Amino acid sequence: MTKDIGLAGIALVIALAVGVSVVAAARSFSLEIQGGALVGNDKTVRVDEGDHVILRLRSDTAGAIHLHGYDLEHALAPGEETTFGFEAFAAGRFPLTLHGDGGGHGRGALGYLEVMPR
Repeated sequence: MTKDIGLAGIALVIALAVGVSVVAAARSFSLEIQGGALVGNDKTVRVDEGDHVILRLRSDTAGAIHLHGYDLEHALAPGEETTFGFEAFAAGRFPLTLHGDGGGHGRGALGYLEVMPR
């Protein structure tokens, strides 16, 4: 019995030394904003906790996109693609809002980022 525990312990030490880990997926999403709203029916980006998320956004007006809960904000220029990436470190549902030239949240949430726990 001690021999089995010893071998299991050695296997665990080797696995930790080698750096065995769960590899997070890279998830990319293209979103288009027209008239202050997301185009399309699905307004939710769904990922798993630990995923590397890439958002590619294109808007018909200037402003800034703000991902609440992650405190990320990026400028939008009309007709130009804005790309930003981040690690989905927190599980939950987070609003994505559009801030216009006058600031504020415009019409509320454009959509949501849903991060499922691993």
